[in-house]
Amino acid sequence: FLGFLSLAVLPAFYWNHLLYGSFWMGGYPEMNTSIAAITKTGGEIVKTATAARFSHALGLLKKMRDTIFYFGFSPRQSLKMAYYYFFKLFYWIAWPAALGLLIFFLKIRIWKKRHIIYLLSFLLLSSVLLFYYGSWGFHDNPDPKSFTIGNSYTRYWLPIYLGALPFAALAIRHAAKLLRKRYLVYGAEAALVLLISLISIKFVLAGSEEGLINSYDKQMIARAEERKVLSLTEKDSIIITQYHDKLFFPERKVIVGLFNDKNMDAQYVRLVRLGVPLYYYNFDLPEKSLDYLNHKLKEEGIGIEKVAKISKAFSLYKVK
Repeated sequence: FLGFLSLAVLPAFYWNHLLYGSFWMGGYPEMNTSIAAITKTGGEIVKTATAARFSHALGLLKKMRDTIFYFGFSPRQSLKMAYYYFFKLFYWIAWPAALGLLIFFLKIRIWKKRHIIYLLSFLLLSSVLLFYYGSWGFHDNPDPKSFTIGNSYTRYWLPIYLGALPFAALAIRHAAKLLRKRYLVYGAEAALVLLISLISIKFVLAGSEEGLINSYDKQMIARAEERKVLSLTEKDSIIITQYHDKLFFPERKVIVGLFNDKNMDAQYVRLVRLGVPLYYYNFDLPEKSLDYLNHKLKEEGIGIEKVAKISKAFSLYKVK
């Protein structure tokens, strides 16, 4: 097993080293810092423990705790996020699961080894994910007050959602058993599962801003933007943008940026002087804002001129 596991992960280690210069470091600088600090602190703990300097070891353990919980440790924030991203967002699974967990504890006398192992695994994994990610505020959605499926918590907490399903199933079974007659019990179970499935399907299709229908509409708008911008720019041009790098690359070279960094502005000047067609794609600027930006950029020796309004919110500008 270990031999085949090692063979399976070798390509991943190879490409990781090729991309990031390390077999186990990744693309998140903060996580790399944490891994390095944990490795160093772990070694120091072993040394101090063997030297019987336990007070220093305790200090190192605290340091490791602070390193592991890079986003901080805030139980109140974690519970708040659990409410929004589990009990409120997936209420049709969360509340039955909570009821099922209660029923599960009421039947503690008939627990077997597998029940204990599953419960401990679920609680341990849930606690780690809940307090590690829940202690920080992630806002993938531009609206920080919007709690939707597209925010990071949803994908970080997938194991919690999956682990809760058997408890939800337990609640459904006990609710159906109240009808007593076998055919009614089976019918009620099927009806409840169908109801949960329909709610889930509706949610996935149109229940949030990132629902499949909304995502499809946005994708069609994005494709129209892409075609229009590509038709207005040369093949060897470069586009400066903050939000659309994945839309234009690799058909066009892309710089992720704005005009708020003098060092970057100097690089834009170099590109323009080299004769490279340089464009800027971002939110449409009112005339007053455009004049202000050009006045600011004049000191750097460049300016921007509107080429076309591409969509309701975004416009293409030429850097000159």
